[in-house]
Amino acid sequence: MSLSKEIPNFHERLYKSLEKGGDKTALVYKDNNVSYTQLRNDVFSFAATISQLRSVPGIRLGIYARHSYFGSVAVLASILSNISNVPLNPEFADPRNGFIISHSELTHIFIDEDAAERAVSSVVTQLSPEKISSLSFLALADGVKATVKALDELRDTAVRSALSQSSEAAILHQAADSTAQATQSKSDESVLTAQIPDISERIDAMKSKLMVFEPRPLTADGMPETSWYPGEDFDTEAIMHFMFTSGSTGQSKSVAVTWDNYSIYFDQIMRRYQLRETDVFSSLSESTFDISLQDTACALVCGGTVVIPDKRDLMLIHKYVDDHRITVLHTGPHIISYLSTIHVLEKKKFESLRLTIFVGEALWMHHLKMFHNTFPNSILLNTYGPTECTVIFCYYDVPFSQLEKDDCPRSIVPLGRMFDSVQVYVADAQGNPVPDGTPGELIVGGNQITSGYYNSPERNAAAFFRKDGVNWYRTGDQVVAGTETITEDCLHGKAGETFTCYRYIGRNDDMMKVGTYRVSFYEVEEQLGKLTDRPVKVMRCTVRNGEFDEARVVAALEGATDEELASINEAMRSKLSKYMQPRHFFSIEEFPRNVNRKTDRLALKNMVIEKARNEYGIKLNP
Repeated sequence: MSLSKEIPNFHERLYKSLEKGGDKTALVYKDNNVSYTQLRNDVFSFAATISQLRSVPGIRLGIYARHSYFGSVAVLASILSNISNVPLNPEFADPRNGFIISHSELTHIFIDEDAAERAVSSVVTQLSPEKISSLSFLALADGVKATVKALDELRDTAVRSALSQSSEAAILHQAADSTAQATQSKSDESVLTAQIPDISERIDAMKSKLMVFEPRPLTADGMPETSWYPGEDFDTEAIMHFMFTSGSTGQSKSVAVTWDNYSIYFDQIMRRYQLRETDVFSSLSESTFDISLQDTACALVCGGTVVIPDKRDLMLIHKYVDDHRITVLHTGPHIISYLSTIHVLEKKKFESLRLTIFVGEALWMHHLKMFHNTFPNSILLNTYGPTECTVIFCYYDVPFSQLEKDDCPRSIVPLGRMFDSVQVYVADAQGNPVPDGTPGELIVGGNQITSGYYNSPERNAAAFFRKDGVNWYRTGDQVVAGTETITEDCLHGKAGETFTCYRYIGRNDDMMKVGTYRVSFYEVEEQLGKLTDRPVKVMRCTVRNGEFDEARVVAALEGATDEELASINEAMRSKLSKYMQPRHFFSIEEFPRNVNRKTDRLALKNMVIEKARNEYGIKLNP
C-alpha cells in the first residue's frame, strides 16, 4: 500500500509534536506534571538506545506495562524508532500472555517495574526454557531489581511447595520405616533439583537474559540525540503493532496494524474531532485495547495534555474527570451503568467535559440521556469499528435535542456516518449487496483495513478478501443503511446535509433460530430496553426436551429486583412477538467485563446457567 501524499505520516506528526519541547504539561502521572521537554528527552533517549535493536533480524518488542509513565515512553519510542511493538497486559491471565508472546514472535520484552511480578509469572509458567532463552528481557534499573525479586520469590515458593510435598511423603513413610527421618535432611537445593528442575531451569533462563536498559544520556548542550530517527528511511508498510482482539466473540486473534494503516486512521480523527491545544485527555484504556494509543497521540499532536490514571482514578472515574478537569473522555458505554450504580448521575453535574467518545459496545439513547444530564456540556460521539479496520471508521454525534425530549427514544444510537477512508456495502448471506433499508452484513474496504491476522491463513480466508486491488473485511455485524438529514451542525456534518446512516442490528453470531424465525439478540435487547433503564443482555440457551435440545431466548438484567423482573416479563408480552420473548429472566448483580470493559457474554451466560440451576432448579445448557 502506498500512502497518499495528502495524508501526513503518523510517525512524523508524533515526532514533530515532541521535538519542539516546551514547558507546557504534556502528561500527568501520579500527580507529576511532565513537560513536553521532559517527555521529549525521555522518549528520544529511550528511542536512541532501542533503535540499536533495528539490526536484530525480525526485531519485535513486547511492552509489559499497565497505566505507567515508562510504559507510555516505551510505546512512543518504539513507534518513532520504526520497531514493531506488542502490548502485554499484566491483567491478562498467564496463558493468554504466553500465547501472545509466542504467537507474535517477540524477540525482546521491556518490563515495567510495576509489572515485574506478573511478567515473571506469565513467562516462567507458560514458556519453555528454550523459548525463554531465545528472548531478551529489558528493564530500567528498578525494573531489573523488581524482576529479580519476583524470580527469587517464585523459586522460593516452588521450593517450599516441594519441601511440603516431601514432608508429607516422609511422614507417611515413617510409620513403616524408622530411617525415613534421614530423608528430611535433604537440602533445599537438592529438593529443587530433584522435584522442580523444569521451573528452576526456566527461572535461570530468564535471569540470564535479563539486562538493564539504559536510555542514551543527553548531549553536552542538554538536548537528546536525534540521529536515531529513521526519517525518510522509515518503513511505513511494516507492522507498527499487534492488537489482539478481546476474544469477547471467540478466541483472541492477532491483528497486524501497519504505520500506513494508522496514519490513515489518525488523519481521519484529527480532521473530524476538532481537538484543541487546551484539551485535557483521559487515558483509561489498557495498552492492549486499540484506542489507548489514540488518547496519548491526539493529546501530543494537538498540543494538549493527557492524564494517566492511578488505581483510585480507575475506581472513581467521575473524580478523575473532575479533579483533572478532563475535557476529552474516551470510554465505553459501561461507564453510564457504573455511574448510575454509585448514584453519581443523580447527584452532580460536571462542567469541564466537552467531548465524550464512546466505543466498544452498543450505546443506548436513554442511557445516554442520563449521562447528558450529568455532563451537560459534552458532545456525545458514538464510534464504531473492529480492530481489524484500525480502531474505528464510523461515528455519530448525538444531537442534544433528541436527548432533551420527554419521550427520548429507547433505542440503540446509530453507528452513523462512515469515514471517507473506507468503502462499505451491506451484503446478504451470499455476499451480494442489498438495497438501503434491507438488513445485512457490513463489508468494509480500503487502505485503513489491515492485511489480516498474523500467521492465521484460515482465519484470514474466512474474514478478509481482496477485490479490484482493495482489501475487504467481513465484519460479522448486521446493520441496515438509510438516508438521514442532519438537523443541526455537528461533528458528522452540517445542518440540512443528507448522508447514509448505518444502524446496528447485531452480530452474525448473536443470532439464533426459534422455530422458523431468526432472532437478533440486539433487537430483543432494544425492545426490553424500552421497559427498563437497567442494562439488558440476551443470550441463547438450550434445555433438553426428550431426545432434542430446545433453543430458548434468555434475558439477564444487571441489578434488577424480583419485582422489576416480573414487571418486565409481563410488559414485554405486548412489545415483542411471541417467538422473540425470553422464556427466562435473571438478575445478575454486576455483569462480568473483560479488561477492555466490554461485557463478557460467555462469562455472563455461565453465571446465568449457574444461577438458573442453583436458585431455580432450571437446567439450562450453553
